[in-house]
Amino acid sequence: MMKLILLILCILCSAVHAGEAPGKPGQPPHWASAQKIAVGTSYEAYDLDGNYSPLSETAPISKVWFTIAQGILTETYFPTIDAAQTQSTELLISDGKTFIEEEKNGIHSIERLDDEAPLFRVTTQDHEGRYTLIKDFFTHPESQHIFIQYSILPKIPGLHFYLAHNPRANNSGYHDTGLIEDNQWIAHEKNYYQVISTSLPLTSSVGFVGTSDGQTELSQKFSFTPSYDKAKEGHIRFVGEIPLSKTTSPTSFTIVLGFGFSKEEVIQKTKEALSQNSDALKKQYVQEWHSYFNKLLNLSSLSHDQGQEFYTSTLLLKSHEDKTYPGAIVASLSVPWGDQNSENSFLKNLFLYAEDRGTGGYHLVWPRDLFQTARALMSLHDFETAKNCLKFLKRIQHTQEDGLWSFDERNLSKKGSFPQSTWVDGTSFWQGLQMDEVSFPIILAWHLWQAGEIAISDYWPMIEQAANFITQFGPWTSQERWEENYGISPSTVAAEISALVCAADFAEAKGAQEESRIWLQTADQWSLTPGNNIEAWTFTTSGLWGNGRYYLRLDGASRFSASDPDYLAVWDPNDNKNIFLANFSGTYLEKEIIDGGFLELVRYGVRSPTNEFILDSLAELDEKIKVITPQGPAWYRYLYDGYGEEGRGRLWTFLTGERAQYELALQLKRKANPKVIINTLDQYIKTLEGFSNEGYLFSEQLWDKDTLLGHPTGSATPLLWTHAEYLKLLRAKADQKPFELIPIVYQRYKDY
Repeated sequence: MMKLILLILCILCSAVHAGEAPGKPGQPPHWASAQKIAVGTSYEAYDLDGNYSPLSETAPISKVWFTIAQGILTETYFPTIDAAQTQSTELLISDGKTFIEEEKNGIHSIERLDDEAPLFRVTTQDHEGRYTLIKDFFTHPESQHIFIQYSILPKIPGLHFYLAHNPRANNSGYHDTGLIEDNQWIAHEKNYYQVISTSLPLTSSVGFVGTSDGQTELSQKFSFTPSYDKAKEGHIRFVGEIPLSKTTSPTSFTIVLGFGFSKEEVIQKTKEALSQNSDALKKQYVQEWHSYFNKLLNLSSLSHDQGQEFYTSTLLLKSHEDKTYPGAIVASLSVPWGDQNSENSFLKNLFLYAEDRGTGGYHLVWPRDLFQTARALMSLHDFETAKNCLKFLKRIQHTQEDGLWSFDERNLSKKGSFPQSTWVDGTSFWQGLQMDEVSFPIILAWHLWQAGEIAISDYWPMIEQAANFITQFGPWTSQERWEENYGISPSTVAAEISALVCAADFAEAKGAQEESRIWLQTADQWSLTPGNNIEAWTFTTSGLWGNGRYYLRLDGASRFSASDPDYLAVWDPNDNKNIFLANFSGTYLEKEIIDGGFLELVRYGVRSPTNEFILDSLAELDEKIKVITPQGPAWYRYLYDGYGEEGRGRLWTFLTGERAQYELALQLKRKANPKVIINTLDQYIKTLEGFSNEGYLFSEQLWDKDTLLGHPTGSATPLLWTHAEYLKLLRAKADQKPFELIPIVYQRYKDY
């Protein structure tokens, strides 16, 4: 009898609507909230060559990713991790008379059902106590499907529940076409297809958002009449009513969202996935993630939250890797503030949009962020993924064919440098030159070499070309690590000097004594030459803050001739030259702007933690840009930063982790009691754990005001850089030494 009822419902669902939706193209599209509380994907093992292939022990390879924010499914990605395909999938709830409620506006709690797997359960409570929703999220371990298992628990009779789905096929929301066929929701742009199949038949319609979609109708009338089975080329939304008894009886059903490149194939495979044993799929999904954790160094006992942040951070780092291009790990599966503005305005203003490939957001690869992630993976003994990160960097390194860097009169071949950021296939996104990003691949290679994981011969051309580029073009950078201003930056120079020392070590082992000599001579010159080194360039003695003695964020050159060697450029941290800050922050004196970048000099070993210039700068740093939150200390990027909510930069989470590494180095230098050292590290570990949200994810920024102080903003979440810093801090506690300190750099400059 039940099968007959479902058959009748399916026939009715397919018959009640026909025709093409009007109102094209719909309202301007936007993305979902960047405040993610979970990210999930299947674990896939490398084959013997370090690739994801049919020879991998976990093959077939699943290449789908999901995110959760505000308790609902938000952006999903396929077939690569930089290509979003949907914006959101959620329920709408109405009594048919007086209200319509979006699921995302409820009260949410989240739990990971297994410490070592991204299998999530989200419980959503209505503010008025009218219903409860329980949802489990996971991906098919062998195919391109995302599962959501819903349990609906009405608390009052007469409620209507609707499923709403917002596609963003091919990483954009402008040109989607939607079809309803045989109770399947089908959306596509070009040959990027997605299909939603459900275990219960839905009474459905598809239309253009804001003009002819079911949610707009529900918001106006609290009722829904399915009218359209097709919407072509626009911003579309599917809505379908779930068949419930309108009593308080609980109902469970499953949603499967599938992806592919052929309509018929995706429909067939999604139906097949829906028919499979979900418990068996979950078990396989969890077991394969366990096989990954079995290879790792488990640092969970060093945490103060029963290991929750350790497991979350580890899962996130591996989950953010692409499965077509191994080692391509993106910075964050989010679009900062993507829910607050339309895609074609705000994101373009942030330069996060590319006309040919859609929104980049933070789901791009930055060599800087990739270095931080690779080092954190090394801290867990995941050398295989770290090696693939280095392979990826080697592959994207610029060659002679990539043309010239041109800055006023300065022109130099791009050969040996690296893109500012890329899509996962290595195609450049942002086009800047950042010299720390030229330096980090050398440092990563050195660490892997020291660990016995790579051979010099495999990476010598990359190292040699990058070191030569640094020597020729440095210490000046077109952009420092905040990606906004040119000049001499302590953080950039710290990376450059460290990279040259590491490169010289490679050269000695390679028998390239002359290159070793040149690179060490350049590093020593930038570090030690009286009157013409990092302090002479960036340490002011006439600053506006404190005793006037501190490192600047950066200093621009008052004279910089293309015919002069780079080191003869004149940088004067005591002049009254202005700096134009990005993000409409205004114009200030260079010596007004302080940041914590100088601590990178200690981090890598270029300066002692007790160096007088370092100690002098700490007082001004903490006076001007440190904030004590309820969780502990946090810092702004730099004074007067404008990148954040309401045109103002907020507190950045990973800076607390960086400061912890400095404090460890300082206490070791001062031979502090080991108990004091551990206590200090524990305070920073607890602070970072306190910064995470309910899903244990770190946001890029924290609020700095009122009752929100220390809580996540709408910035990119999760930020892998912060998760990497957290893991490296646990490793530093285990070793009782700074994790990023480079021994050969430290030995060379430990007395400075």
